[in-house]
Amino acid sequence: MDQIRVDQQNLPKKERYGIGELLKTIDLKRPTYYDERKRIINKNDKYADVKGGNQGNSGKR
Repeated sequence: MDQIRVDQQNLPKKERYGIGELLKTIDLKRPTYYDERKRIINKNDKYADVKGGNQGNSGKR
């Protein structure tokens, strides 16, 4: 667990940062945040078969 979350757990609930407040501060939309969390949790790339063996190839030679 990262340091920010550990610090937040030790605070009373009224003093903790809310997700809405944090997202507004960094100018990130709520759906984007949750999509990214889902992507990080799901390590499987659903498009891996379409990409084939081209992963890591940026087109440079």
